[in-house]
Amino acid sequence: MSDIVESFPADFYGVHVQNEIDALRLLYLVEKIGEKKLRATVKKVTDRYPGFKPFVSKLLGWYRIKVPVSVYAPIEIPVYRVYALILVDHSKIKIGYSKNWVKRASNFHISSLNPADLFDLDKSFSVLVGAKIADAKELELKALNYFRQKPGYQTTPPANLMYSATGTNEWFAGHAFLEIEHFLLNCDVNSSRSQMRLSDAIALHELHAVSVD
Repeated sequence: MSDIVESFPADFYGVHVQNEIDALRLLYLVEKIGEKKLRATVKKVTDRYPGFKPFVSKLLGWYRIKVPVSVYAPIEIPVYRVYALILVDHSKIKIGYSKNWVKRASNFHISSLNPADLFDLDKSFSVLVGAKIADAKELELKALNYFRQKPGYQTTPPANLMYSATGTNEWFAGHAFLEIEHFLLNCDVNSSRSQMRLSDAIALHELHAVSVD
């Protein structure tokens, strides 16, 4: 379920998700009705029944949505996110996209696979884009072009990166963090994007690793 986890915010939109099948069905529901509508529905439920999380099956029933059998097929579902990784000292930020941003964050440091040795886990974040790599590339490029045009924003990568780490022109000064966060969350006027902190993403991956052992 680790790959599917990256499709969701840390709270799973407030929905009760018990297993991988639930996660796949919820992902299908989000694609059909959108995150904003789903959260509004969940809020109506929790306002009436505080502390209660609606089941995926109940939500599908309310919207009269039938999940095709193909959704459960054992195939990889690529889910792309655009991320902003800020260094521990908050001096620099890396913008990029990935379908496994936790793994990506672990492959920057020249001598450590622990992303905490390089990045602030509680500030670094990603936003959900979806299943199309073209959409992730488009959002990444919009952000890169926007902030490259601002004087004093683009900077050089830190010295302790692996030689193979790409994106040397995708680093920005730390003071741009809040602007980058706001841009990635709000640049699409037609929808709002869900956000996940790197610390939460790592915790979810570790939880999955424990559950399968």
